[in-house]
Amino acid sequence: MYVDDCLSSLSTDVEAISLIKNVTSLCEKGGFHMTKCISNSPLVIKSIPEEERAKEVKQWSLEDDLPVERALGVQWFIETDTLGFRIKCKEKIATRRSILSITSSVYDPLGIISPYVLNAKSILQGLCRQGFSWDKELTGPDLKKWNDWLDQLSDLENARIDRCYKPENFGKVVSSQLHCFSDASEIGYGMAFYLRLVDDEGMIHCSFVLGKSRVAPLKKVTIPRMELTAATRAVKLSKVILEELNYSIDKTFFWTDSMSVLRYISNQNICFHTFVANRLDIIHEATIVDQWKYINTKLNPADYASRGMSVSKFESNPDWFNGPEYLWKPEIEWPEGHIDKTIIDEDKEVKRVVNTTILSSEHHGLDRLFSLFSEWKKPKKITSWLFIALDNFRKLVKKRKQIRNRRQSESENSVDNQNERTFRKSLNGVTKDVQITLPTTETLNRSEIAIIKYEQSVHFEEEIHVLQNIDRGKVLKKSSKLFKLNPFIDEHGLLRVGGRLELADLPYDAKHQILSPKDSNISKLIIEDIHRSVGHLGKNSILAQLRQNFWIIGASCMIKGIVSKCVICRKYCAPFVDQKMANLPKERLISDKPPFTMVGMDFFGPFQINQGRSLVKRYGVIFTCLSIRAVHLEIAHSMDTDSCINAIRRLISRRGNPEFIRSDNGTNLVGAEREIREEIER
Repeated sequence: MYVDDCLSSLSTDVEAISLIKNVTSLCEKGGFHMTKCISNSPLVIKSIPEEERAKEVKQWSLEDDLPVERALGVQWFIETDTLGFRIKCKEKIATRRSILSITSSVYDPLGIISPYVLNAKSILQGLCRQGFSWDKELTGPDLKKWNDWLDQLSDLENARIDRCYKPENFGKVVSSQLHCFSDASEIGYGMAFYLRLVDDEGMIHCSFVLGKSRVAPLKKVTIPRMELTAATRAVKLSKVILEELNYSIDKTFFWTDSMSVLRYISNQNICFHTFVANRLDIIHEATIVDQWKYINTKLNPADYASRGMSVSKFESNPDWFNGPEYLWKPEIEWPEGHIDKTIIDEDKEVKRVVNTTILSSEHHGLDRLFSLFSEWKKPKKITSWLFIALDNFRKLVKKRKQIRNRRQSESENSVDNQNERTFRKSLNGVTKDVQITLPTTETLNRSEIAIIKYEQSVHFEEEIHVLQNIDRGKVLKKSSKLFKLNPFIDEHGLLRVGGRLELADLPYDAKHQILSPKDSNISKLIIEDIHRSVGHLGKNSILAQLRQNFWIIGASCMIKGIVSKCVICRKYCAPFVDQKMANLPKERLISDKPPFTMVGMDFFGPFQINQGRSLVKRYGVIFTCLSIRAVHLEIAHSMDTDSCINAIRRLISRRGNPEFIRSDNGTNLVGAEREIREEIER
């Protein structure tokens, strides 16, 4: 059943007549009147009452030809039991809108005439590529192409296929195969599917199942990629066909004339680029390599769907409706194309992996050195020691130079041994006078500037070169990461953020932060140091503290990654452990007894009540059913035993005698009255 239509196919007239009677009587029981019956068998139509027949066959006689009926939107020529087309189009002005309207009116869900429709789609795509407006009238070559296509529309009645996959006199089917053909061209790509049946006497028959054609995308795509797309689409459609066909398919074959596609499918160990790799995953998931065969382009029926075909050529090219000629022969006589599985070295779809060791500038050595540090203060401290050593060395060189100059001025003409020994002693004494001091704040700041300046020279080399030569007319490119930050170089040679905060009452470092790259070990060390200094607070606190001195490109992402990997932050943000509740007591799980059989009791209050001119205390007693959670309330005049017993008695009078009363300390109060009285008497 399709909405209100019932379509079925049976082997004999007797089965069809029986089915019509049974379905009609069955629907009558539900209040549904089945009517407008029609069949391709005159005997079946004759068995149907005239008022229950379709409108076209009510006045039908044996001498007349059977009429044409629509089956789910497809024209069904009942006399010949074929599917075809009858299209009548109103004359319209040739515009892009009217072309789309007429092309869409050709209803062809099976793709019987998809090669012909591809020509109209190609015209539409050409107009779209030209930027043609929707209501502008066509002229020139485009109008001629459209008129040629439109003139053939009336000839579509000659394009028909048999409704039944199996001929009338065909024997018992012993083998059924699905053959899927795919092809692509510069115009588009297409697929064709055929069902090959073999009966018990060796008779072979091929039937058209489905055809598809698509225009090539507007963005230019290489032919091998188009061929692979067509093959992938053929695999997807074959899965749909296998689910819908009532035949049990023994084998499925995929045919293509693209040797590149066959090479890609055969080489499963090669790494391809994303476009090819994604489509090969779909193919390998649904098929095996042995299912793919090579076919010559001249024998490939999908070539019609990828290049387009006029209506007049359908009769001269029976391969489109009947499949290639070799499919009507035994498998031994099928063409065997040798597949060369070797991938061409120049193939651009293969992802090249090159392993190289780069030994270039000293930057890589320093970057590796910075990656070994775990805290920001360590590289600053080590660099400050280097500066101290450098300063001491410069002082040493300066003093020695002064001693040499003084000696030369004292004795230019005569040099005795005594003066020579004094000179040597003076030079050696300079080394002893050098004092090694601990790093100071000034030295540490100097080290920090030197390290950051080095990082900027590595990552922002082009920007620094432009800013240093800005007076020569050089301008920072808009594609630069620093363009929106309006950077400038300060007196220390550091890149800083510009902006309009020059007059703000803020520290200089907060107005013009030092720029630092994203992919840098130094930037990571700075963020981790601030993260520890703010006490492992969240992202916003770290970012606010960072902006007081530094502007790191992509700081938010870096902070998020560092916080997520911090063990201390994970401990702080760890969820609280939920205590699992104990099992419910058995008194609460009894379901086959009346309410208030099992009762829980507790006092609440007190409440101040006006009694005459005085205030007295009264307490509430709550009884709750342990099974259905019903509630019963009583008033107790005090917290003594008598008030409790009286409240229990009133409960018993109203709700019945409970088997179990649970107090707030877990004891059972059933029989409490008698036990309490005995205790009082003793």
